[in-house]
Amino acid sequence: MDDIKIYGYSESELRNVLVHIDNYLKGHGLSINSKKTGITAIDGAKEDETVKELRRFEVIGNDYTGDESIFTELSEGGLESSIIKSLLGLSEQSPEEHDENDAKKQLENITEPEKIIAFWKKEISDVELELPSLFKNDSLELAEPEKTDDIDFIRLSAKYGTAVRSLSEYKQVKASDNLLQYWLFALNKFYWRASNYILTLQHYRDNGTLKQELISIYKADKNYECYRYHIITCLTYNFRYTDRELREFFKYLKAENSELVRYALYCMLIKHSDDQQLKSTLRVQLSKEANNYLKLITLAYWKKDASLVSTMDELVKQMGL
Repeated sequence: MDDIKIYGYSESELRNVLVHIDNYLKGHGLSINSKKTGITAIDGAKEDETVKELRRFEVIGNDYTGDESIFTELSEGGLESSIIKSLLGLSEQSPEEHDENDAKKQLENITEPEKIIAFWKKEISDVELELPSLFKNDSLELAEPEKTDDIDFIRLSAKYGTAVRSLSEYKQVKASDNLLQYWLFALNKFYWRASNYILTLQHYRDNGTLKQELISIYKADKNYECYRYHIITCLTYNFRYTDRELREFFKYLKAENSELVRYALYCMLIKHSDDQQLKSTLRVQLSKEANNYLKLITLAYWKKDASLVSTMDELVKQMGL
């Protein structure tokens, strides 16, 4: 497919369109090229031919009239650049792959544990200096928004996560609380890249601030099921919960429309709940699921709990399978 342009009345409208396109492409083993993808505002003071043509039809809601001249305008462009960059997809080489490969090359000739430790400490220190420099002093406002995109954060996230994980093989390491606000900024702003930032956030295990922020982000209900799935997965494997908190998550499960996210919520509740009443209620809820595949993969996860293996036959029957 050659380059295309999509027009809308607001940034949020176009973000939702990009999310749908991104979901479709990922489902077919493809991805959007971030270097060629962005959201740009049309200068209202300059009514070019594209704007005039757009007035002939509504971008959302009505069928296109068939006038072929719009296709010429859409392909040739002519808009002022710059207002907001909202990149989707990675470049041909993932920043995470690049950072890990680069680090491996630098470590090839280092064998002494002390030097290896020093290398990873420097990697961590580099990120602790560079990440805050992307922002204005004492602010979560980007210093140069027109030059900073999701790939900058993915690169730093991959570098930091790799260094923390590698250094932890030699000594106890604690991820920097000072950087947490910046990772959360990236998670909120570039939410379609959640899987990249979640890998780094897992180093903040049992951090109360992160736990509450992730719950708040999930409840904000952005229109991207993979985003919500990664949020719940991070919450599942990095935090502990009271029975009261788990009952709240059960409410989220009942209200969640996405089967993928419901699966993540089932896994969370199965993993953390020792309340037999809640587990009984969970079985009833699962039995009501229309999708048998969702039932099967949830039961497969449930079976991992050794204490429940002997009850699996009964559980399967309860699911109507």
